[in-house]
Amino acid sequence: SEEEIAELQALINAWQGEKGMSDYPWPADAVAYSDVYVVDNDDAQGVETHGYWWRSTSEAHRWGDSYLVCSNASEDAWVRFTPQLPKSDTYDVQLYWNGNNTRNADVVAQVVHADGVARVRVDQTSPSAGGWQSIGSWRFEAGTAGSVTLLTEAGVERRYTIADAVRFVGADSHPVPPPADRDGNGLPDVWERVHFLQLTGTDPAADADGDGFCN
Repeated sequence: SEEEIAELQALINAWQGEKGMSDYPWPADAVAYSDVYVVDNDDAQGVETHGYWWRSTSEAHRWGDSYLVCSNASEDAWVRFTPQLPKSDTYDVQLYWNGNNTRNADVVAQVVHADGVARVRVDQTSPSAGGWQSIGSWRFEAGTAGSVTLLTEAGVERRYTIADAVRFVGADSHPVPPPADRDGNGLPDVWERVHFLQLTGTDPAADADGDGFCN
């Protein structure tokens, strides 16, 4: 039914937006959240770069397909992430990077929010500090007036600054339960019902129509 398809699409949107994934099955321990908005360096919109940055996939610990790297300490090298926020709210701003001792210890994150501009110093050298890290909470208006710009100006030459993704977590964010999957094959029940007219027994790796995409 249309209601079932809408329910499935809402779940897919929530989980893809949170986990950066486009395919089933989802990891059993994955947790997605509502009211979360991610801007990734690979996005077609919402990302602006200035200066020399290169795209890297050398580290498996990354958000999405790649991340941006810069080895210059310059006022001319920056990456700006601009979200399309659906509502005015207080958002926790979080950065994603892969940390190690070759990274910059003094990256500046400049946050443009509804009440002004904040500058936060970020240390990207610690491996344990990678992944999503909160840099503070601010009020943002709906739309694209807010942004986060990563600046290399305070860094050290030949130390790498990573610009991967920025996440905006709304004040009312809460966990979204994974879709029901009674046979545990990684395909949600509603997906199997809509596309295969059954709730169990579908092989998620099969490609019955030969289109190059699995179930």
